[in-house]
Amino acid sequence: MFKTTQTVQEIHQLNAHLERIKEIQKSARKWGVGDPHRPKQPEDGDDFWCSLVTLNISPKDPRFHCPEATKAVAQEIDDLRDRGTWDEGNVMEAAKAKELFPEAHFADIFPLVGIKGFDGPKDAQKWKGRVALGGHNIRSAQKQKIELFEQTASHPSTMPAARAVVGYSFLLPDGIRLQTDCRKAYTQSYYDGPLTFVRPPKRFWPQEWKDKGFVDPVCRLIKNLYGHPRAGNGWERHFEEIINRHGYESVPEWPSVYFNEQTGVALVVYVDDILAAGPEVPTRALFKALEGEIEFDVPEEISKYLGVVHHFEKVGDVTKCVFDMVDYCDTACAEFAAERGHKFRKADTPYAPELSRDQTEALEAKPGEYAETCAHHLMKLLYAARQARAEVIVAITRLASDISRWTADCDRQLCRLFDFIHAHPDWCMTGSLAPVDITNVEVVAWPDGDLAGDKARSSRSTSGRFIELVAESGRRFPLAWATHKQGASATSTPDAETASLSDCVRLDALALQSLMNTLLRRPVTLRVYEDNEPCVKNVKKGYSPAMRYLPRTQRTSLGLLNEVFHGPQNDVIGDCVLEHHEGKTHKGDHFTKELHNGAVFQESCFRLGITPLGTTVSEGRV
Repeated sequence: MFKTTQTVQEIHQLNAHLERIKEIQKSARKWGVGDPHRPKQPEDGDDFWCSLVTLNISPKDPRFHCPEATKAVAQEIDDLRDRGTWDEGNVMEAAKAKELFPEAHFADIFPLVGIKGFDGPKDAQKWKGRVALGGHNIRSAQKQKIELFEQTASHPSTMPAARAVVGYSFLLPDGIRLQTDCRKAYTQSYYDGPLTFVRPPKRFWPQEWKDKGFVDPVCRLIKNLYGHPRAGNGWERHFEEIINRHGYESVPEWPSVYFNEQTGVALVVYVDDILAAGPEVPTRALFKALEGEIEFDVPEEISKYLGVVHHFEKVGDVTKCVFDMVDYCDTACAEFAAERGHKFRKADTPYAPELSRDQTEALEAKPGEYAETCAHHLMKLLYAARQARAEVIVAITRLASDISRWTADCDRQLCRLFDFIHAHPDWCMTGSLAPVDITNVEVVAWPDGDLAGDKARSSRSTSGRFIELVAESGRRFPLAWATHKQGASATSTPDAETASLSDCVRLDALALQSLMNTLLRRPVTLRVYEDNEPCVKNVKKGYSPAMRYLPRTQRTSLGLLNEVFHGPQNDVIGDCVLEHHEGKTHKGDHFTKELHNGAVFQESCFRLGITPLGTTVSEGRV
């Protein structure tokens, strides 16, 4: 029942909300009632943003049962059987298994279908079938749900680690970068968790089972299978045991990163993707030595790694890398345009023009047309921003905070973001180094804090950072970048800058310095450029009467930063140096501020090494 005090605007908002509910109901009638919390499978034509470049096909999609999909799943089933993933030789009825093994766990297995390389040309696409274990619904013999998620301890590597080892290879006279995929990685390792039986779907049953009249057959799980909460952990331990025997040790604080100090070869492992970099002869010899212990494809020069196409160009001794996600972004734009027929416009920045207060309030009073799909579109672009398109990460993360309260003004900003991506599909992060740089290259960090810069959304300041390798020659190579809201509202610019500096040093910079120290086997200087002079002075003193609250609000202290930069330095890892840098050309600004001026935005991108695809090495130096 409506209250008499409701405004016309509130009634309009309620009516719009009811219309959205009707649309959801129509969708439910089309596909069946969905999960009330979040869809476990994508609807027709939707792909998980986290699946990178593989389009996952919903079981409700007719393509799920097409000949190509059926063939891919059949091949996967046959392969898993050949590997002895589950014990079909001792199949038994589930009731008997529960009677004999009352402490056992029981789980279903089911097929997944996807099109790999969906962001690329059709001739490069490949139908993939995968059989997964329903880790979300593991049951005891008494049908009670078993929670195993707290036991999951797999630690995949990060993209900064991969960039670091690629940059390291540029510093070697005979450096090479090889990648390979491990075939059915999880099933190469034995399952060592609680006794578990799997229940194959009836269409996977061998004819022998049907002839014997099985009703509910189950088989003991022998190998780790995708979907089980412990599978990733088992594969990780299996791989680590093997690689340790070959003289490789884990790099402290860098999970799934390994280094052999004698050969100078580094390994980065991301689930089933292996990236190796180092001198050519021992790098190739490593894969030769692993052939009898791990199944993998023929190692090749790194090309497409975790959705990013790597282009290498060598001029003299200088090697340049271009991190290319052109096809990925083109696919994202095409999908966005197809949803509502969006017509792309020219845009020189990803930020929508600022409107008057009245115009903004009028748009914010209307529900957004992309309210139901905005998360999908933003998360798809966020992956690209984290991997290579760093110039749009601020625009994406700020819009992402509006997902739960999406308005027509958010629509305007989302369209502008896609307009920019569509207008500049070939902008790529770049970096270059040469062997002569190996003796003087440093880790250089650019932290920045913007005091309550996102006024429309929060009073909290923004922390941003850009970290790279920089040599005396001026050549540079990107390692990491990030932007996020601070944990508390800052009361002054030095407060915001100090919190940002702390985030940069603690979360990324010190760890990257340690990693490069391991790879280069010499002390590596960490040089941090801060554009706020009071912050630099306060860190040097180690105390500020005006900011005694920092340990409580920002979970940091000037004393901690003073110890890092002005305390006793580590002669083995390297010195930590804090210097002031003028703000106009500070690289961290790009990760905290909305740069609306096209010329200023482009200049900032070029400083970061973001240039159009095809730029020469000399043009790419910043």
